[in-house]
Amino acid sequence: ASDSVAWRAYDVKLAGLDLWLNADDATSFSLSGSDVNSWNDYNGGGGALSQGTPALKPQRVAGAVNGRAVVRFDGVDDYLQHVSAYGNHHAFVVFKVDSTDQDALEVGQLTGNYGDGVHIGLDPTVGNLQGFSFDGNSTTTATYSLDNSGNAGPTANDNGQAWGYDTYHLVYADYGSSTASTRMVLGSQLPSQTDAFGGDIAEIIIYTGDLTAPEIANIKDYLRAKYNLW
Repeated sequence: ASDSVAWRAYDVKLAGLDLWLNADDATSFSLSGSDVNSWNDYNGGGGALSQGTPALKPQRVAGAVNGRAVVRFDGVDDYLQHVSAYGNHHAFVVFKVDSTDQDALEVGQLTGNYGDGVHIGLDPTVGNLQGFSFDGNSTTTATYSLDNSGNAGPTANDNGQAWGYDTYHLVYADYGSSTASTRMVLGSQLPSQTDAFGGDIAEIIIYTGDLTAPEIANIKDYLRAKYNLW
């Protein structure tokens, strides 16, 4: 199985790969104990997401899903960020929302930047119960799928494919074109930090360029096999 997953990983290295965060690769991290100082691009080109304040650092937790590591956010104020331009066109994220740590009134931030109007937010609030936000404070839309579901959208906010608590999922979002953000933020929404993500992120893969339907399917299959999803 491990050889199969390693072979599938080559399906990720396509033109337009802008960021690849792989929590299972210990060499991608600078740590203080289990606290994450920085999380480096597994592909070597997208820089590092970092956090300099000890109280705001998430933790790397080994063996959390299918024997593989994750980065765990406390749902209060943990976050990592890299202040650089990203072109969010296609995004894949393996995540789990913690039923204890994720506040039902707050939107948890997985990727992108709320302030730029392009992100993937986990929305457990009454108005979008256990759904997704893709638009931040703007009018951005995305076509998306959760796990083995078909595509929905394009939509700015939707809970037609609702995530479950304490379960690892794969969300895929296609913004239709390379949609710019000025930074990449995982965890709390910035700059206010009024909303925070409580749970785990295992892997994030983001492209600026176009992907074909077979390429998208191959990436999903790599992540499904690696984390034993659905």
